[in-house]
Amino acid sequence: MVENSPRLEGEAHQNENRYDNQSGSPPHERSRDRLLLEATDVVVRARNLLDLFKELAPRILDLTGCDFLKFSQYDPSQNCMVTHYWKRNEESGQCDAFAVDECVSGLVWKQQEVITIPDVEKEKRFPVCMQELRKYGIRSYSMLPLSTAEHRFGALGLGRSVPEVLDSEDLEFFHRVAFMVSLALENQQSHRAVDEERERLQGLVTIGQQLSSSLELETLLPIVFANVRQITSCDHTLLALLEEDKKFLRVYAVDTCPD
Repeated sequence: MVENSPRLEGEAHQNENRYDNQSGSPPHERSRDRLLLEATDVVVRARNLLDLFKELAPRILDLTGCDFLKFSQYDPSQNCMVTHYWKRNEESGQCDAFAVDECVSGLVWKQQEVITIPDVEKEKRFPVCMQELRKYGIRSYSMLPLSTAEHRFGALGLGRSVPEVLDSEDLEFFHRVAFMVSLALENQQSHRAVDEERERLQGLVTIGQQLSSSLELETLLPIVFANVRQITSCDHTLLALLEEDKKFLRVYAVDTCPD
């Protein structure tokens, strides 16, 4: 079983210590820290990205007092930002994908800087994005990069139904939430990498077992090709055998992944 990320567990302990040491803090700050601790626990336990955000989204909305949450992840295959959203009334869905240079999340992801919009109605940049936010009843909006020291995942957007300028305390807290989500994404990526490596090793074990159980090439080839396809995610595989003169290779079999 994959161990939980030490960074995530460390963040959970830091939040718990912070909460314990703030018994004299105002009630809203203690409530925020307690909710953040609960959300961090969800992050540590989650093994599936979809389940993670299903649990995390309402907690983040409670943490921040926002009405709208948007999670945008960079898709390198299309050079765009793939986005999902959640509202306080439990409505959720997927937004249209925007090219990186045409949306707020793309700029935040590229420049690794926070963008705050006190009043969506007065914002002249990103007209299509602003139109979409207005559709969901959002009047003020902030977007923060989702990044760790090693990875840039995307951006986290938080919106409210009233125009307002964020104070430094709120903005600092948003940063803490964004960092927590970034650690969650890094944790999920680590789990996927370990699972993929385990699958590759299992494929090699299967090939080795089959090679030791049979010397019939015609029997072995379909099994070997299938496992090579799984291990490497390739579309085409070719087996070439050295001729007796040891000067030329002869193509013996070709495997093509079905569409």
